[in-house]
Amino acid sequence: MNKVEKILEKYKTYLGVKNVKLVVRPYKIRTAFTDLSSSQPVIYLDEYLIDDEEVVEYLILRELIHIKA
Repeated sequence: MNKVEKILEKYKTYLGVKNVKLVVRPYKIRTAFTDLSSSQPVIYLDEYLIDDEEVVEYLILRELIHIKA
């Protein structure tokens, strides 16, 4: 999980996004999604994908762009 948090912090700083919560747990259908309904956005990642660093980077960056937009 530590590498996922490092990737999140790297891209949060790069994009200037603050106060993002990360939840990693198993999902049957989704790979990643963002909940923007609360005051603090939440990024949800499928725990089965966190072994591949390139995939995690892509998913986190994609979800942070959704938050930034």
